[in-house]
Amino acid sequence: VRALRLSFESIDEDGSEQITPAELHDTLRALDPALTMRQVIGHIDAVEAEAAASEDDAGTGGAGGHAGHVGTSQDHALDYLEYCSLFPMRIERLKALEKRTMEARSLAEEMRARFHSVEDGVKEFVERLETVQQEIHDKKGAALDHLHGDRHRIEAVKTLRDSLQLAESSLQHAPGPHQHLDVLTHDRAKARRDVSLAKPSRRKKEGEYELVLGFDDFLQEKVADQDWIKLLHNELKLMTQATGKRERHRLTDADYLSVYQHAGIAECKLKRAMEWTRAQADEYEAFVEALRGEESLLPSIPLSSRGLQKRNDTESSGLMAGVDVAVAAAVALVGMGGIGTHRAWDSELNPFRRLCGQRGLELPHAPGLVSREG
Repeated sequence: VRALRLSFESIDEDGSEQITPAELHDTLRALDPALTMRQVIGHIDAVEAEAAASEDDAGTGGAGGHAGHVGTSQDHALDYLEYCSLFPMRIERLKALEKRTMEARSLAEEMRARFHSVEDGVKEFVERLETVQQEIHDKKGAALDHLHGDRHRIEAVKTLRDSLQLAESSLQHAPGPHQHLDVLTHDRAKARRDVSLAKPSRRKKEGEYELVLGFDDFLQEKVADQDWIKLLHNELKLMTQATGKRERHRLTDADYLSVYQHAGIAECKLKRAMEWTRAQADEYEAFVEALRGEESLLPSIPLSSRGLQKRNDTESSGLMAGVDVAVAAAVALVGMGGIGTHRAWDSELNPFRRLCGQRGLELPHAPGLVSREG
C-alpha cells in the first residue's frame, strides 16, 4: 500500500493530491510516444465512471463496500483512491479479503450463538455433579462408621444411592441440541466399531474415527463418545443391591466396605467428568470472548516525502543503486520478476515504467492505451 502511495506521489508532480491528465500523459508517453492527451482524458473519465458504478453497486455494506469504493468525483483527474483502481489485482484482493472478513464475522456470530444456547445448561450440569460429588465425599465415610450404629450406616448407603441416581440422570440429559442421547451414543459406538473392523485399505481411505466437538453439542458428543450414560452404572447397581439386601438381611462389614470403595470410584469418575466439562466450557467461552471483539482498523497512510526520489545521477550496479528503496517496494508489490537478480539498473529508470512493463499496471476499458512492451 505504501508503494502505491509513493508511486502516486511520484506522478503527482505538483503535490495537488490529484494526477492531472497532463501528469499522466507525461508518464505514459515514456511507454507509448503515440499516446494522445485525448486518450488519457478518455481513460480517466472511464475510470471515474467505473468508480461511481462500483460505489452504487456496493451501497453502504456488503463485501464490495470497501474494496469497490474508489471515489466518484468527475473532475478529469485521478485522486489516490481512483488511482488504486488502475491495479485490478489489488482491487480483487481487497474484495476477497472483505468477503473473507464478512464470512469470518458471520461464522463467529453463529458460534457465539450456539455456545450461548447451552452455556447456562452446562453450568447447571457442572453444579449438579459438583453437589453430588461433595455429598458422596461426605457420606461415604459414614458407611464404615460403627459408632453411630447400623441405622446410621444404612441411611448413608441410601443417600449415596440417591446421589448416584441424580448424577446418572444428569448424564443422561446432558444439555445440547440432541434430543435422544441414547441414539447418539449408539451411533458413535457403531462408527467406532465400523472403523476398527474395517480393512486397512478402507481405513486409510476413509480415515480414522474422529470426535468433533461443536460449540453447542460438545458435552453431548463427549457423553456419547465415552458412553457417560453408563458411567455410574456399576456403582449405582451395587448401592441399589446393598439397600435391597438390607431390607432382607443384615449388611456385613464386607458389604459396607464395598459400598465405600464403589462410592470412591464414583467420586473419581464424577470429578474427571466435571473437570473435562469445565475446561471445555472455559475454552469455548474464551474463543467466544476473542471473537466478540474486532481488531481496530489500520490508520490511513500519511503523506510521504513526495514520492520516489533518486539518490544520485550516476549509474551503478546492484538492485538498490540509483533507485530509492521505495522503488523495490513498489516493484515487489506487483510481483515483478527479476527481484534478487544482480543487474545494472538505470538511475534514470522511471519506476512507473517498470510497473507497467511487467503487467503490474493494467488499465481497464482501454486495451490499446499502453503497450505491453518496454
